[in-house]
Amino acid sequence: MDEKPGVYRHYKGNRYELIGFARHSETREAMAIYRALYGERELWVRPASMWSELVEVDGKQVKRFALVGEAEKSRAERAEAHRSIALTLSKCEKALTKLREGSPQHTLTQRRIAAFRLALELIEREQMTEC
Repeated sequence: MDEKPGVYRHYKGNRYELIGFARHSETREAMAIYRALYGERELWVRPASMWSELVEVDGKQVKRFALVGEAEKSRAERAEAHRSIALTLSKCEKALTKLREGSPQHTLTQRRIAAFRLALELIEREQMTEC
């Protein structure tokens, strides 16, 4: 296969990370192993021939999966980092209400919350400068 591991965009828009290729243990068919970069980030496998095939969209032949350029990859990674940090921040804020004020755990969680808020702010600033 000519495709290399990396981030690819499906022709319908979602992004996936191609982990690599393997062989089916019974048929010896080449299979692409990849992970969704959205939702629950599930791991998937499909015949390699399908991974690299062309599909018709609006009368044009396009790759089913196209390698994402570095700038687009960077944006996708920042968006995923933002989502993960926001989720963790929310969990920390909920946990803080259950911790005894002044305890080491309470102090640590407060510091984590401040760090996560700062990280989100920095990601958002970077996203705004791209526009």
